[in-house]
Amino acid sequence: MMSNHQQITDLQATIQTKSLNGLLDWVEADIGKLEAEINFDALEILYLLDEILSRLETASLRSNSPRSEITQYDYVGLRLKKNASRFLRAIGGAKRYQALRLQRLPPANAWWWFLDEWVQSRNKTGLLKWGVKVGVGLLILLVAIVLYKQFLAPDPATIAVYNAQLNATQYLATGNIDAAKKEIQSALVYEPDNPEILILEGVALQKSGDLITANRSLDHARDLLQNDEVFHLSLAQVYLQISDLPLALSEAQSAIQGNPESAEGYYFMGKAFELMGNTSQAIQSYNTAANLAEIQGKTELVATIRLGLGVLMQSAPPDASLSPSLEPTP
Repeated sequence: MMSNHQQITDLQATIQTKSLNGLLDWVEADIGKLEAEINFDALEILYLLDEILSRLETASLRSNSPRSEITQYDYVGLRLKKNASRFLRAIGGAKRYQALRLQRLPPANAWWWFLDEWVQSRNKTGLLKWGVKVGVGLLILLVAIVLYKQFLAPDPATIAVYNAQLNATQYLATGNIDAAKKEIQSALVYEPDNPEILILEGVALQKSGDLITANRSLDHARDLLQNDEVFHLSLAQVYLQISDLPLALSEAQSAIQGNPESAEGYYFMGKAFELMGNTSQAIQSYNTAANLAEIQGKTELVATIRLGLGVLMQSAPPDASLSPSLEPTP
């Protein structure tokens, strides 16, 4: 039997031969296996995410932040957290996981190495206690981009803004609306016309019941973006990050209504349907997104969707996977 050390060495060697998109597709397929309870060595997920984070940070140093890859990385993180308990079983239990962590000595922002603590904290007191350690991977990455971009000392105001975004999103995800609003206000002091922060403010105000002020913030963000499709997609992504799936679905549909050929709109709609457990509708939406993306030359998005579709259809009921004739026409 192969030793654990040799297994890790071989895995790392294989990982180095893959492109960033290949790694993202690989880890997304592995999480699909978790969801479908297909047997595999979950050790792959840990080392894949390590390499993905490293490459994303390297890209940021070159002022070439890959937006679509960051979006996929963020989505992978959401799915892994949703399946954290399954992951711990697949990795061989908490003892093996902790032994692997002790051997690896990962940095604190590599939250996938601390899922046992995250699950324990969630079961006892919710996510907030561990928010900094296991915060949203995308926003941690944004902080890293600011810290290391061009190897220059970061501007304190910029760091404050991204830290506030990180904290606000985490607070929204855990239902601590007042704390989220405080973080957002601290960010707006520095960047009052940042549409991403204004969208966060609008969502936080919605959650607190102040719909009039929420609409004012969202309208301001829409005016700044000057693109309704991008506005609705940005809002859909925030709702996905905080697991407000009905609103994420609604915003994706609004993006499609404004642009019936929005590949990203159908992609986000598919994500919402998938996380809501509506496999048949998710497959139809993903099929439409892939077809549109192919026509538009968005090859990376096509590859991401096709791989995700393959994994999703493995776990789908037989009738849900037979969808070509049911595919909506854009």
